[in-house]
Amino acid sequence: MANTWTPLPSLLHMKVVTSFVPLENVGAEGAKSLSKHFKSLYPGDECYIFEKYGENWGRAYFVSNPVPSDFSTTSLATHKLAENRVVVGIVPLQILRTIKEIPFGKTDKNSILEISDLMSNDLLNSVPSILHTEMINQSVEECRDVKNDKSLPAFPSDPAKITSLMEDISISLASLMAHAYMLYSSGEFSLFEKLVEIHDRLDDISLSLTNSLLTQNEINSVRREAISLLNSVPKLLSLKRTRVVGHDAVIAREDSTGRLFQLNGVEDTMSPITIAHSQVLSALSPNYPVSQQNITFEPSKSSRLARVPPSHILVDFKAVTGSSNILPKGYNGMTAYMFLRSSRKILTESFAISIKPGQNFELDNISAALFENIPAAEVDGGKIYLVAILTENVITNSSGSSSVSQLSEIRSGIAAGVSDISRIFSRKKGSLESGEAHQFQIKMFSSFRSPEDSNGIYTLNNGWGELVDRIITGSSKGVAINPRAEKLVLSIKEFKSESLVPQILESNVGDAAISAIRTMVYDPNLPLYERLYVKVEKVNTTAVLPKTSYVTVVLTTTNEELQFSKGGNLPGSADWKFLSVSPMEHVSETVQISGFNTRASTESSDYMVFKVYVNNEYYGQGKMNLRRGNRIPEYPKGTTLSIVGPRENIVGTLEFTSDYVGKYYNIDPALQYMLNWRALHQSSLEVGEKALITALGNFNKLPLASLVKFFPELLFDLTEMLRDSSSAKLDRLSTATFESLVHFLDIVLARQDQYFYLFDDFMQKHISNVSHVGPQLVSVMNLIFSRAGKEWSHVGRALCRISPLIVRLAVAATSKDSFTFKKNCSLLLSSITQFLSLRNDNLVADQVLVLEDLEKWLESLRRFYDDQALMKISIQWLQAVDMHGLGKQEDDSANPLAVKKHVLWRKLLLTKLIVARRLLYSWMIHSKDCQLTLINGCIRWALEVLYGEKDFDAIRLANGILVSVCSTFSGQSPIYHDNRGELHRGIARLLPLVGKLFLRLSSSRCIEKLVVPKRSFTQLFPCEYPFPELIIDSVVDAEKFSEVLIELAVVLVIFTRIAKSVSGSKGFEKIFADSKQDELFNSDTSTFVSSLSAKDIKVLLHSAHTLCQGKFFPSQKWISLHSLFVECSITVVELIQPIVLKEYCQVDEVSLDVDLLNKFIELCLKISFAGPSSIDSLPDVSQNACKNIAGDIRTRVVEALRSVWDSLSEEASHETESRFQIKKVGGKQSNFIVGKYSIIVDLMSFCLQSHPGCQELGVQMLWSMIVNEWVTSGDLFEIERACISGLYESLHSGFHRVHGKSSFTLKMKSTVRIDPEDDAFGSINNLLKTIFNFLDVLDELESVPIGDEFDDDRTFHNLNISGYLMQVNRPELLHSFINEMYDTNMEKGQFVQAALSLELLANTYDWDTEVMLPPCDEPEFPAQTCFERKDALYRMMASNFVRGKSLEQAAVVYQNLLRAYENFSYDLKGLAFCHSQLAAVYESLDKTDRLVPTFFKVMFIGFGFPKSIRGREFIYEGLPFEHITSIHDRLSRLYPGTRIVSREQEAQAMLEQTPFGKFMHVKTVTPHHSDEKSIGMVSAGANIANRELNVFVSSKRLPGATGISDLWTEETSYETLLGFPTLMNRSEVKSSETVKISPIENAIRSLSAKNESLLNVERNGLLCLKNPGSNSDSQFQDLSRELSGTVDSPVNGGVGQYRVFFASEHADDDAEKARLIRSKFNIMVVLLGRCLWLHGELVPSSLKASHDALVDMYKKNFAEEIVELKVSIASNAHGNYSDRESRVPHHHDSASIISGRASHHTGSMSFLNSNKNTALTWRPTGL
Repeated sequence: MANTWTPLPSLLHMKVVTSFVPLENVGAEGAKSLSKHFKSLYPGDECYIFEKYGENWGRAYFVSNPVPSDFSTTSLATHKLAENRVVVGIVPLQILRTIKEIPFGKTDKNSILEISDLMSNDLLNSVPSILHTEMINQSVEECRDVKNDKSLPAFPSDPAKITSLMEDISISLASLMAHAYMLYSSGEFSLFEKLVEIHDRLDDISLSLTNSLLTQNEINSVRREAISLLNSVPKLLSLKRTRVVGHDAVIAREDSTGRLFQLNGVEDTMSPITIAHSQVLSALSPNYPVSQQNITFEPSKSSRLARVPPSHILVDFKAVTGSSNILPKGYNGMTAYMFLRSSRKILTESFAISIKPGQNFELDNISAALFENIPAAEVDGGKIYLVAILTENVITNSSGSSSVSQLSEIRSGIAAGVSDISRIFSRKKGSLESGEAHQFQIKMFSSFRSPEDSNGIYTLNNGWGELVDRIITGSSKGVAINPRAEKLVLSIKEFKSESLVPQILESNVGDAAISAIRTMVYDPNLPLYERLYVKVEKVNTTAVLPKTSYVTVVLTTTNEELQFSKGGNLPGSADWKFLSVSPMEHVSETVQISGFNTRASTESSDYMVFKVYVNNEYYGQGKMNLRRGNRIPEYPKGTTLSIVGPRENIVGTLEFTSDYVGKYYNIDPALQYMLNWRALHQSSLEVGEKALITALGNFNKLPLASLVKFFPELLFDLTEMLRDSSSAKLDRLSTATFESLVHFLDIVLARQDQYFYLFDDFMQKHISNVSHVGPQLVSVMNLIFSRAGKEWSHVGRALCRISPLIVRLAVAATSKDSFTFKKNCSLLLSSITQFLSLRNDNLVADQVLVLEDLEKWLESLRRFYDDQALMKISIQWLQAVDMHGLGKQEDDSANPLAVKKHVLWRKLLLTKLIVARRLLYSWMIHSKDCQLTLINGCIRWALEVLYGEKDFDAIRLANGILVSVCSTFSGQSPIYHDNRGELHRGIARLLPLVGKLFLRLSSSRCIEKLVVPKRSFTQLFPCEYPFPELIIDSVVDAEKFSEVLIELAVVLVIFTRIAKSVSGSKGFEKIFADSKQDELFNSDTSTFVSSLSAKDIKVLLHSAHTLCQGKFFPSQKWISLHSLFVECSITVVELIQPIVLKEYCQVDEVSLDVDLLNKFIELCLKISFAGPSSIDSLPDVSQNACKNIAGDIRTRVVEALRSVWDSLSEEASHETESRFQIKKVGGKQSNFIVGKYSIIVDLMSFCLQSHPGCQELGVQMLWSMIVNEWVTSGDLFEIERACISGLYESLHSGFHRVHGKSSFTLKMKSTVRIDPEDDAFGSINNLLKTIFNFLDVLDELESVPIGDEFDDDRTFHNLNISGYLMQVNRPELLHSFINEMYDTNMEKGQFVQAALSLELLANTYDWDTEVMLPPCDEPEFPAQTCFERKDALYRMMASNFVRGKSLEQAAVVYQNLLRAYENFSYDLKGLAFCHSQLAAVYESLDKTDRLVPTFFKVMFIGFGFPKSIRGREFIYEGLPFEHITSIHDRLSRLYPGTRIVSREQEAQAMLEQTPFGKFMHVKTVTPHHSDEKSIGMVSAGANIANRELNVFVSSKRLPGATGISDLWTEETSYETLLGFPTLMNRSEVKSSETVKISPIENAIRSLSAKNESLLNVERNGLLCLKNPGSNSDSQFQDLSRELSGTVDSPVNGGVGQYRVFFASEHADDDAEKARLIRSKFNIMVVLLGRCLWLHGELVPSSLKASHDALVDMYKKNFAEEIVELKVSIASNAHGNYSDRESRVPHHHDSASIISGRASHHTGSMSFLNSNKNTALTWRPTGL
């Protein structure tokens, strides 16, 4: 047993780990012998072992990866990848590694094994199948082959199941490699390089994950990167010139694990949202999911009046570029300053880095800078720049000491640079990711001034001080590169924190790792820090200083406690040296003065002293007040200080500004009054009421900066004032106080979100000190809102902006048991409900604000109200907002004011929807008292939008509400447990309504509006409005999709899955039965249907069909989303199937709803061959993605379709059953066979599925239809018509038949059972043959690669298809195709091909004058008779033939048209038209010098060519006089990479064993003309010869010839399928024949050619004789040349050498040929004589001697023939034309002589005749 082949119980899937090359080093014969059993295997190849021989050998299927040579075969067919090679062979087991075992099972692709099984089944039936009948006629050998093949198990065709990201990457790497090779072979090198980069990175990730080399955080990071890379591959492949099916599909994967998404049963109802979301982002977003990770479907709370953490910017040095070798004399260190600024002002203090002389500059030793609390107003107001300035210290005094009169050291600027870092702030639109470090560069520049910069009043260059401004504005004036400092590379990160900065500030000493840098504005969040910023602009001197001078300003104060500092991280100094600049140059440097004593005497003063030095020498000084008591003066821009010199004279001026930042100085009097109001009016509030109201008015005018400094104090004082005024019943003061409170909170908080923390801090730290002022606050609010309908002012608008704050303050400032507060609050809430219901254009903006803050109101009121009461309040507020704003879209053509109002009303409605969705994620949904009420309300609000006018944005928000509602009670972790299923059934009952809306929005008009190319997109189910836009990846072409339709489709998916989860297999029947006891939705049966009408079912079917089609998104690319929708479609079918079976199938014929059943059946069929269902052509990863989401769709289709189809049938009669072996046939099924409701078109695609169940059911359905049609009508034409049409439709639908064609053919043949003797056998057998043959034609067309170079092949196959379409009476399809072909040829200027296209169309009509034809759009014709249609086409054909210079074809067309007029209509005008056109064509033929095209035979060899041309020979029509090198060049450009084979023998050898690559052999051929075509005619003969050319010859001289007497040649003739001219300028060679030509036959051909040439020159000469001015010189030269070459004796003996064959006249074998050659020789002599006569008539006087010499030579060389033929030549060169005409030579039987059939014994011939009439009885052609 060990020495025999033993079958294995299962397939062993194994991989080759060691090379096995048995075919090497064994010689050609040995390799050929071994190759029958052994193959060379290499590591990576796979094997499927099915037999073993002992323990060492196995027989297996070998699966080899494509090798580079395989990709040369796909270099043109780039719509297909090179496939793995699968062969059977023997392999040693020791080179293999086992992967897994695979159980034996039948493959989807039927094999010969199945044929034998089916044959054996036929033995059990009395009526044979078509297959059995065919097999009986096969040979014994074929039957033996069938039997022997049973030993081979089926090759496993199912793709490997992908369960992890690693398996996904592994399969994708192999696919990437194949794509890379293919792209390289097709020359797309840029795309090739990108794929190689992705392949390498994925390979690295695979190794890291496989070998556990990463931490958990790194694993998560690389998983996201791997997903991003896998997503980028199909995006790049979509840029290819052609599409590879399935490989440009973007697949959705789980962000966290990278696994393919999977739907886990019908209970998994909410995963579709995540799948759709991931699909859209994967396909459109760049670098997803590395970026775009934080998108969520849970809406965030309103950002209004919310505490926003301040932004801090951390800047760290990464690299510095510059030269440190260039140092000035006296260099004493340098300092770098870095700060933030806007386009208008500096925002922060400077971060300084000091570098001492000789100190090593190391980046690691430099601390990072944290710019804290960047003002939000500045971030929102414009761009933010990071500025870097580099300065240096230079010693100017060798002594190194400074004095009042002289400086020892100065500071000068080196370079400055700017970088726009606006995108680092997350508040900005399109910002970079917050919390992540991002690199920025600062390019450094220096400032210089040229002499012209100082001229004129206005200048663009004011020197160093304005260098940064010039860089920001992009000016190049005075900007230069300094090699000392070129570039800084910085890492910048945004932080958002409130606790981070104080900690850093406390540690901001010494060499801290991070230095905190303050802003230059007052920040209440930071410790108190009094300071003054002084900025020196420039110094103007009265004296004109030399240009080489430099000016320095030193600033000191009279107060020694004050310190100067520029860097926030540097210690202060007693004075400050500003940068030295040249005269008139701006300084523009700011320094900080700090150390102010807040308790300083109110009487004391401090001063600033500005000392000016020129070239280090004291020049003068100026003094300015710094502090006077509690005031620090702020000097505005343009402030000028006089500089007084040593002699007390004014020597110049200094321009400077100053800004105070602090709290305790410069307090406004109105603010001071408010802070001290109680002390001022402690005695009597009534007495001071008027003064307080005035003070409040002044308070309302204070700027924001003043209010912020004393926020808690002011808020406390205002609440106390309100309490006291209310207690004292001072209504005016109380109202004024409340208005000031509202204004105060509005200015500080509502309009500046950066200070909202002040209110929070107050509520935490100071609210306990506030009196119980809550009832008063609520009462005044109620008063304002209750009067809104009559009176509304700025106070009400401001109150709407800060109402949640007032409520929060009122609640906190009220005792918990306050009855008054609750009473006032109830009144307030009712007033607001009434306020929200008002329809007043002036209120709508404020209504939006109040409604948006509903959550904040509820949060505050929870202290006094229970959940149910708050839920009621919420419902009332939201219900108060009606649908008034729905559909009020912006209209550019409308009045701007009206547009603004519409936008506001619409915004109110959208706000309602957003707030409703927020409530679904708030604390309310977790409260049992609120859940059902809230869910019910949200559903109804969403449905109101869906019911109403079209408003796409509102619909999207309503979609979000619906999916949020579903997530509360359905899915994996519901919040509300719908134990009774009431909510589930309610949602299911909404399906018809949602389906109607989906159909309304997916109508063709809406599709055109919604599904448009986009460069940006929005998140699905957005949570805010306006919807944030996301930018589409630049790699992706502008995709066409609609977010609103995708969302609605997902809603349908969720609703359908919810319905399925509560109905099981009973569908809507169970839902409606169980819902009878439901209380929640039964009151509204118009919305929540209680039964399905026929209309509802049709809506659901139509919706499912639209989902399946996927026209609203790129369904072929977004395959995960499409799978989701297709799965929904089949679920819809399953839900309604029980009702369809019960209520629509079991009815009589009269009540049968054929339309509904047709839609049901057609939907089932279409679902089966939708992309995610018919996945056989998809790559492995795509197949897994579809299966994970949609499952086995086709099995579910078969189950649903079979039950309905069987219920429509009837029991077959006994005769029918015994005749066709079918039990059920006909009945109601007859409605769906032919006619309006025929399903055969879709049934054909269903039958061609590779799924066994689909094929089995489809074949049964088709067979029952055939039987029913035959029994009913006895004719199968309509069935044939529908089948051919269905197959044709499948061609254009993109459905791939290759996997199911052979199995369908086999299944059909085995199912169809009919006796060959039956009278129906012929018709049925012919029908099947037609179907199978048409399938072959379609497959041939599909095998033609994509590309313009294969247009001819496609045209050929399309014409073949058109023939089938015409047979089944589908002319409209043929017309459309021909019209497209006609238009294409007309655009290219190919008029002959355009005419031939029309000829195809004309041949489909008869010359019938009675039959009327309907109008035709392609091409456009009116309603007319057949005759008129064909007449019009013929006229168009002839016109195009004339335009294309194909006059012969035009003449034929007019002749045919002429016969049609004569035989059918006798239209006199038509006859006249034809005759006139024929006359014009004949005249053109007579005058036109024809250019004959050159013809070439082309042979295509090699696997690089597609099957449509591989191994075939074609005749190509070239250009006139085209050389073979020209056709080589043209074909090489058409088929890149082709190698020309020059030797025909080599080409023939290559045909026998097809090589890889592309090879081509080209040779010239000539048309073969029959002699009969030119009897007695020259021009006409040539024209006739140009018609219907279908035989071409090629000759070659055989070796060994010494002369014409032994000259043997070999001639090959090629007959083409079509005659030239053709549509494609080529025709395939049908047959070829090679013969040897004897010397005498060669001589006959040579003389015939010579005679034809003489006839041509004679004809042209006679034309010149008739028309002396028509190119006479050229024709005369041609005549002279022809005569000289024939009459004169040239080398090799001339034409006289043919006399050698005359001696064979008496031989038996060649006698007839010898007589023929003598006849042709005699004709030549006659023609020479006539041509000499003509030559004498045309010869000029100067060449008369030459002519006479020719005559003499003629008489000498042909003396014997001249005497025998009695040829006479007369010459007269000076006679008139009439004399010439009278002397035209003729012969009484010249036609016979010229034709070559006259014997040389012809009677006397005289070429002179005195009778003019006789002389004119014959004229050469053309005269």
